[in-house]
Amino acid sequence: MPNTLTPARPTSRVATAALLLAVGLIVWGAVVAAAPAVHRIEIVLREEAGSPWTIRPQVVDLPQGVRVAVRLHNRGRLPHDLKIGGPYALATPLVRPGGTYEFTFVAAHPGVFEFWCNVPGHRILGMHGRLIVRRPHGGP
Repeated sequence: MPNTLTPARPTSRVATAALLLAVGLIVWGAVVAAAPAVHRIEIVLREEAGSPWTIRPQVVDLPQGVRVAVRLHNRGRLPHDLKIGGPYALATPLVRPGGTYEFTFVAAHPGVFEFWCNVPGHRILGMHGRLIVRRPHGGP
């Protein structure tokens, strides 16, 4: 009997589509697993006659590498904004009384940084706080 090669069976379109779908799901799963976690923060700015003007919370403590979604609420009677110092150098536009503003950033730089209302005079009246970004295994 002579040696002959058996021709390969043609691959069906359904099998090819299933293989591509499986590879796509594996790649999609790897991308989703690698995405940083989202940490949501509500920051409230308020001024009241006869009491300290405030930003709450005054301390925001985050792990390094987390994506931060911030919702800024102006519960005061005057326009306010928010500025985050250090390597972040973030600044929001003025938020009207009763308004909100949302933004995101990645807490990429460890350390302790100040944030404050950048409207002249508001910081000295008490509208400031601290952002602490901690390394994965310890302090800032």
